Amino acid sequence: MGATLCQPKGRTVGGWFVNSWSDGEPYLRAQQHWFDKGEDKFYHAYFDFDRRSLNLHSEDEDIDPKRASFIRKMVGKWELEWLQDEAHAQHPGRTPR
Repeated sequence: MGATLCQPKGRTVGGWFVNSWSDGEPYLRAQQHWFDKGEDKFYHAYFDFDRRSLNLHSEDEDIDPKRASFIRKMVGKWELEWLQDEAHAQHPGRTPR
């Protein structure tokens, strides 16, 4: 699961809210993180449904290296898809090269 935070000015991706887990080895329980692209760091995150907000806590310095690697890989894939969608929205009749 991933979601983008886009800066209105310049339309850059500032970070990603991700929920990650695994069904097989290595078994990773579900965790939510904010991945800050500028800092290349993971932060503990949770939703406050009463206030309708996403809250960040301290940096997750103990994130499993395999989880962090997977998230970074998937964020790269999601960003490419997002950029392709944005390009298509700007030029709907144009086919990608």
